[in-house]
Amino acid sequence: MPSPTNFSPTTPRRTPLSHIPPPWVNAHETPIFFITISVSTPNRSKNILCANGRPQILTDATAHYHKIYRWYAHLFLVMPDHIHGLFSFPPDRASMSQ
Repeated sequence: MPSPTNFSPTTPRRTPLSHIPPPWVNAHETPIFFITISVSTPNRSKNILCANGRPQILTDATAHYHKIYRWYAHLFLVMPDHIHGLFSFPPDRASMSQ
């Protein structure tokens, strides 16, 4: 019977990192965040994000939020099963979750 989380025991797990900025980060500069979003599907499809026009939808959404100043996208990259981005957020926003 498959695991309820759909992950095999060999699925790599990312190590959680501290979100406390190191002392050498200048608090007066807008930070740039490196964000990765990974996708896992029950059938282990390796091309879930690059099929059926999804790259265009994702880049259009990223450009939209960039244009309305929700974030500044320095770089946005769509891979078959994950996304990478370098983003800055307006300093007047209390957190990225807003």
